Amino acid sequence: MIELLQSNQPIFKPEERVRIVAELKNVPQLYVNIYEFNSENYYRKNMAPFRTDVNLDGLIASHEHVHEF
Repeated sequence: MIELLQSNQPIFKPEERVRIVAELKNVPQLYVNIYEFNSENYYRKNMAPFRTDVNLDGLIASHEHVHEF
């Protein structure tokens, strides 16, 4: 089980470091993939604000981290 805490900041400034706190239960390994998006290009292509349910199939993460517990 992975649950993002509601105390997380919802919006970050471009120069601000992103920090997200999650509660884990029975998770021996956590794989974190970070994807970079150009929000301006996304908006021009879709004519809609960026959404959080973007299909990541076929995309390559710009950063990958594995955390073992």
